[in-house]
Amino acid sequence: MAIGAESGATRAKIITSAPTCGREIPFESVGDCIAEIIRVFSQRSCNTRALAKLMAAVRTRLCHGQWTALCKSRRLPFSKKKADMLVSVGKNIADLNEQTFAQLPHGWSILYQLSRLDRARLLDLIRDGAIHSGLTLQEAKELSAKQKPSKSRKGPKPNVRQRFKRFEDYILVFPLTGLTPNDNGRDAKFFGWQIS
Repeated sequence: MAIGAESGATRAKIITSAPTCGREIPFESVGDCIAEIIRVFSQRSCNTRALAKLMAAVRTRLCHGQWTALCKSRRLPFSKKKADMLVSVGKNIADLNEQTFAQLPHGWSILYQLSRLDRARLLDLIRDGAIHSGLTLQEAKELSAKQKPSKSRKGPKPNVRQRFKRFEDYILVFPLTGLTPNDNGRDAKFFGWQIS
């Protein structure tokens, strides 16, 4: 059965018998996957949501390195950056209900900026009317920038100079004390290292 000849429900049920990275992909081959992406892409802005969902599904089902290879194969009708933006939209906001999604702008770059917002903030901004179908890219960037960044580090930045000084002191003191290195953590505690 050729891509596009079956219904959307049937197309979603096509499962290959050969799993990819332990997960089955909803296409018989990568060529079928690319054909479906091109088919959905050809519908333009009226189907941005479907394209974003499709790209997110493809991205999660491919093994390490396959996504980059697919994007760099030049068989997709857009760049890797656009593909990554669509994945973000697909993962973060494409699952909104139809009525809510209809209130969003159609541009991929704008939707990408909105996908960077956390869900609660996004819904609040839609409810308050700050996010609407006429939102510009600049306005979306400003809304995205206002969100507080999440802390990526778990603790304070290590003081490398202080650690080297402790190491130097240890090296100078070690031969004079007659101590031998041990593996019970005393030496590591001397340097201020944390032992797991």
